[in-house]
Amino acid sequence: MSGLLKPRLAPRKSGPLAEWAAFKEPTYVLFSCGCFFYFWALYFGFFYINSYARDIIGFSSVSSVNLLLVTNAVGIPARPIVGWVADKYVGPVNTFIILVASVSVLLYAWIAIKDTASMYAFSAIYGTAVSASQGMFVSSLASLTRDPRKMGTRFGMVCTILAFATLAGPPTAGAIIDRAGGRYLYAQIWGGTVMVLCAVMIVAARVWGTGSKLLVKC
Repeated sequence: MSGLLKPRLAPRKSGPLAEWAAFKEPTYVLFSCGCFFYFWALYFGFFYINSYARDIIGFSSVSSVNLLLVTNAVGIPARPIVGWVADKYVGPVNTFIILVASVSVLLYAWIAIKDTASMYAFSAIYGTAVSASQGMFVSSLASLTRDPRKMGTRFGMVCTILAFATLAGPPTAGAIIDRAGGRYLYAQIWGGTVMVLCAVMIVAARVWGTGSKLLVKC
């Protein structure tokens, strides 16, 4: 079967590690800034959902670990399903915006979670939204990159930037929680607000790159 396949583009020779001209494109800069905010707050929930369940709701250590497993497990079916919907109907960038906005709302809603049942429900919904949004990150960048030959370099560049955000996110949340005397309120507000900033930046990148028509698949 592989003998019948033909590559879409000729094999690319090794090129520069960075394409500095990309930072002159507002679409790429806005998308990169938005994703920096996204990855800054992305793992806050995964790191602190079980400690919140223990400290605030009274989960046992075993139950809190089970909660984290639920949060991760629900993402397994979510990613391919959401990816199919994005490819077929909505477009990856539009889907990414919707999911990031949903994660923001969920982080704010986390403030109101005070019992076991709602904690499990929150974990399942939050895990679905976060996992699905992670799956849309790469395809969104591909959708906004006009020349597919530049995709690899641009993806590597943005991932280098995002590495710092990913590394700083959980310690930032932990410092906020410690400063608040063990209360999670301000960290939850921080996480939700950072995700709002991400959504705003991705919307700006989408408008700059493809126009302001809402019904355009992108």
